[in-house]
Amino acid sequence: MAQQITINSTTGTLPLNIWLCDSCLNTATCIYLTTINVLPATVTIPSSYDSYGSYGIKFTDSTGCETCSLASQDKQFQDGDIFEFMDGDNYDFQ
Repeated sequence: MAQQITINSTTGTLPLNIWLCDSCLNTATCIYLTTINVLPATVTIPSSYDSYGSYGIKFTDSTGCETCSLASQDKQFQDGDIFEFMDGDNYDFQ
């Protein structure tokens, strides 16, 4: 199932180009997702990335400034803690 992320704010200058990467390293492989012109914006992560435990979201603003944030598909609680079983399976709390 495809994941979605919401971008609420930025210190960059709009528009932002959004890239999905296998990491945030300089050697990362990235695919272009979209360009956003207004915030907040919701971006859909392709379902082919469902098996990734984490991935990099790279942002490039209109001035050429670039940053990458590592995103995790683990369950994150409101206090910021992430719960994952030792076998790597995430627990979906109801």
